[in-house]
Amino acid sequence: GAGDFIEDTLQLNGISYRFVDTAGIRETNDALESKGIERSFEKIKQAEIILYLSDIHEPLNKIVNDFNSFVFEPNQKVFIILTKSDELSNLCNAYDIEEAVATLTRKTVLEISAKQNRNIDKLLSLLQDTVNSKHVTFDFIVSNARHLEAFQLANKSLLLVKKALEEKVSGEFISIDIRSALHSLSTITGQISSDDVLSSVFSRFCIGK
Repeated sequence: GAGDFIEDTLQLNGISYRFVDTAGIRETNDALESKGIERSFEKIKQAEIILYLSDIHEPLNKIVNDFNSFVFEPNQKVFIILTKSDELSNLCNAYDIEEAVATLTRKTVLEISAKQNRNIDKLLSLLQDTVNSKHVTFDFIVSNARHLEAFQLANKSLLLVKKALEEKVSGEFISIDIRSALHSLSTITGQISSDDVLSSVFSRFCIGK
């Protein structure tokens, strides 16, 4: 019925995204449709990243004014996606419209064609870069000196693991540093079995013996 959402979870490069497709937002006198649009706004408030879809064929001032009538939360990342660019007679037009909307809204804008798979790779990169930059820092306070030392040791081991992975060092050597990191962490939690974690980590790598 009106106001139902299509939701799906998708794994992209190891990160889970929950996509929610809301009812289209527009002026309406239909009570049922109004209810659906109201629920769409509720869903939009809960999102970390918003892909605001607009038909690239709409007049430029309508695209911009419709977008500006929205109020987003300060911590939300909002991208304007201009759809159906394959239907334009000239792809330079698509790029010009993209530029104009970006200038007028001061947002990241991307023109795409789902039909021709055009710029979908750019859209995925945009999502990935946003998630990576949003979740790059974790703030926590360590109040125990012994714990702090254990975290520092674990961090040292993990930096060695990262370096070894980048240099494609053999898996057996990497596992030694992972074991050290796990050991340091288990002195705090007391509940990590290094073999469990190692088998989970290495099930995702193809390690040549």
